[in-house]
Amino acid sequence: MPEHARAHRSWPLEDREKQSPRMQFDVARLKADGTFFEDVEEIERSNIYSTMLVGSDMRNGACVNAAAGADSNEDKYTVANIIDWRDRESHRKVKIRCDNEPAARALFKGVKAARVQVTDLQDTPERSSQSLGGGERAVQMAKGMSRVSRYMIEAKHGVELQHDMPTWARIMRAVGWAWARVHARASGRTAYEEYADSSSPRALGSLGRPCSIRKRCRTQDKDDMVW
Repeated sequence: MPEHARAHRSWPLEDREKQSPRMQFDVARLKADGTFFEDVEEIERSNIYSTMLVGSDMRNGACVNAAAGADSNEDKYTVANIIDWRDRESHRKVKIRCDNEPAARALFKGVKAARVQVTDLQDTPERSSQSLGGGERAVQMAKGMSRVSRYMIEAKHGVELQHDMPTWARIMRAVGWAWARVHARASGRTAYEEYADSSSPRALGSLGRPCSIRKRCRTQDKDDMVW
């Protein structure tokens, strides 16, 4: 175990709790034409095709993106995804601040109820951009990288992505995964290296690239690993 990790574990519990991560979440709204609403635009609710939830860990810059369901009270997949992302670092207590929209608040109340450890759901002051600055910056990053990914896929495969394709949710998830592993912070380390204290064990491939996977399936009355 690295020296600084041993030192961290030797801290008294109350000191470690003071270091509990702060999470900020904001939303990116996808239009029916496959573009995103920008901050300067007036949002027309009837033209929102999908709502993407974007979260940022304010300590190490890690990012998570997910397509939020229409009924946040029943969006168990997104709730589980947020909890899994957050609990990878084994923190008992986390502080979460999110957009004040009722759907977003309902979603994180679900996270608080489902998470075993302490979850402090903080109020976000109205008309205060600084109070959710990390989440807003993460949204801008996610929009920019998703546009690049879209154009790359369209150019590589000669297709035009439509708004109702599941590819959008996959693009947003891939953006958050890649950002944590390729974007170098001021420390010279990526977000993944900050929280895992090691480089990513997986090779990075471009989104939309054909690849082979190995999966377990049943062949000749037995389970085999096949390509």
